[in-house]
Amino acid sequence: MYSNLPRKGDFIRPYEYDKVLPLIFRLPIGSEAASYFFRPRAVSIGPYHHGKSCLAQMEKHKSRFLEDFLSRDTSTSLEDYQNELKKRWKQSLMNDYYDLAEFDLTRDELVDIMIMDGCFILELLIKNYNQTADEIFENEKLLRYIKTDLLMFENQVPLFVLEMLYKDAIPTIEELLGYYFWGTKDDPSMYEKKSLDPAGSLLQSYNQLYIFPRSDEGKPKHVYPQGIYGEIYTKNRPWLLGRCSTSFAGHVPSAQHLEEAGVVFKEKRSANFLDITFHEGVLEIPVLSIDEPFLLSFVNLVMFDFHVDCGSVMESYCHFMACLMYTRDDVAILQKHGILEGKFINDLDWWSLSHYFGRPFHNLPVGHYFAYLFDELWL
Repeated sequence: MYSNLPRKGDFIRPYEYDKVLPLIFRLPIGSEAASYFFRPRAVSIGPYHHGKSCLAQMEKHKSRFLEDFLSRDTSTSLEDYQNELKKRWKQSLMNDYYDLAEFDLTRDELVDIMIMDGCFILELLIKNYNQTADEIFENEKLLRYIKTDLLMFENQVPLFVLEMLYKDAIPTIEELLGYYFWGTKDDPSMYEKKSLDPAGSLLQSYNQLYIFPRSDEGKPKHVYPQGIYGEIYTKNRPWLLGRCSTSFAGHVPSAQHLEEAGVVFKEKRSANFLDITFHEGVLEIPVLSIDEPFLLSFVNLVMFDFHVDCGSVMESYCHFMACLMYTRDDVAILQKHGILEGKFINDLDWWSLSHYFGRPFHNLPVGHYFAYLFDELWL
């Protein structure tokens, strides 16, 4: 499967030079193997995958969730929502999706899709936040795929639709999304004080909440290890003696080379896989539980980063991990330290995946997300 992963060059953007860049992209992929990573497994959201027979099972849950959501606010009817959205049909919805004419949808059909799918998402978030018992939460595998589908590149609704439907001030949409994706109400640090862009999508909102700008200001000064360990560490890094900070490091040593040089790998239990730190010779990397839903979400996040220029956050992360996992032995080291886990892991598969992520990203922009790590680990 991983040998069929799409390369960056496979994605032509027919809308690249359009005057109005669509909000919800389509990937012009002819290969069935490549489209594997971008088609929803459980639920269709928006018009691109609407009506597909393989997703029909979820339609009964959508209808049920629509009724549940409408019953929360009896002062607003379904017709009220339809009329409000029809006012924004031409200026918003028609520009938000690429080449909608291909789907031959009437205005009313598109509006109904937006309301049905928007209410499904919101009711799912609310039930999850309130820990309401529901048959959909009894199927853990289905839940994983629903969460993955909500982050699919083509499986999106504009955020303004959710904001039009959701009138409550508490909890906010940011809090609902934060709890749904990261499962915590007690530590809202990932999403507090963040206001989502109403002109965005759910995938874009996920990026806004999850991928926050990194700043070197206030970052703990790197302290190199002392004593015997420090001698070994600096012996393998002679430039550290009287070393000035370098502004360029386009590569990171492999896990094997770092371990031989004295770097200690340590797993980090963090909800944010970008939360990588290096301090006093210890490189802490959040655990990656590799399974199909994770890989599907991950590839979609990478492609979103590529298309909308999110500051090359995912490119930086992918290049960093690809450098670490240069050989099968490197993968084994990360597995040994508990950084990679999951039944999908075997050396050949993840090695192939690492090379897919590594190949396209040789020229990272100056000051990319993990630039300071590249600088500190540079050999």
